[in-house]
Amino acid sequence: MHELPDPESAQERCEGQIVRVTTTEARVLFERWCAGAATITVPRLLLQQALDLAPHQLLGTRLSAIINTAALDDRDVHPHSWTTPEPPPTRSPQRLSVNGG
Repeated sequence: MHELPDPESAQERCEGQIVRVTTTEARVLFERWCAGAATITVPRLLLQQALDLAPHQLLGTRLSAIINTAALDDRDVHPHSWTTPEPPPTRSPQRLSVNGG
């Protein structure tokens, strides 16, 4: 008989994407859980607060969280420590130099 992986050792940071948003919840797809074939339900307000995003910014957002990749049910994934990729650095406007001469 096969042993199930230890849930503690199956905790890892994984990238995901918010694929559906309703007024109360969001569906997040993690490629490393169920080979990307299933989503997990997360309260929308939790994601808004954790990621510092407005409701209209959630859909399509790439993110990462620590999840239980060995979970057999979405209720056992226990995502936490949500982050979004760092935004690209903003470039300061270049000044035009004027040569007098």
